[in-house]
Amino acid sequence: MRIWALFLFFGVLIILYIFILAPAGGFNVKPVVADSELMVGDVLLKMNQSGAALFVYDKSLDMEFDKNTLLKIAKAETNLGRKDEANQIYATLLRKNENETEAEIGKGDIFFDSGNYTGAIPHYDLALSKSPKDAGTWIKRGDSYLALSIIEGKKLSVLYKNLTKSKLDSNGGPDVNQITDIQVEYYQEAINSYQEAIKYAPMDAIPISMRVLSTSGNSLNDTAEIINNL
Repeated sequence: MRIWALFLFFGVLIILYIFILAPAGGFNVKPVVADSELMVGDVLLKMNQSGAALFVYDKSLDMEFDKNTLLKIAKAETNLGRKDEANQIYATLLRKNENETEAEIGKGDIFFDSGNYTGAIPHYDLALSKSPKDAGTWIKRGDSYLALSIIEGKKLSVLYKNLTKSKLDSNGGPDVNQITDIQVEYYQEAINSYQEAIKYAPMDAIPISMRVLSTSGNSLNDTAEIINNL
């Protein structure tokens, strides 16, 4: 109930501004109005009201071109499933400034949120090449590799569930050792990334450790399943 009341309150503020305040005062109060609209948009975005947030950000952008507003518009577009539109915004920002890191991260996030972790990593790597001390991006990179490691572990579990290792080898099936090596490589890359993140943001050590422990638990379960199937 409180959420809807808050949403209604901000909706009334937006309507008041659009139809009364803006026409009366013109756009000579750009900074104040733009900041106020951005605050409203931020609240709406956090409430998962991406459509309403997008409307507010668009109005703010009409008053004052701002990179951060464009990034928020791209985020709202992504939340609404309009990934092509979001990518266009990120591409525009990168054309204006090739050293722009947040747009590169945003492109990576689109891949990550789609489950395409392999596609996300190059964008995180590019962002880190420009801003190597960004702990948040190191974490995203680590999460991508950790997800890939889990996927490889699931592959092993499925293989052993259907066939024994000897059958796989004798019948020319998938190379179990190769999959294991890939899983270990991905896991090591994840750990390396998390270590970099902790170096620049020590307070993130606990949540990162919980991530790794959770994944280790899943890996142990997969291993137990593999042993049972031998």
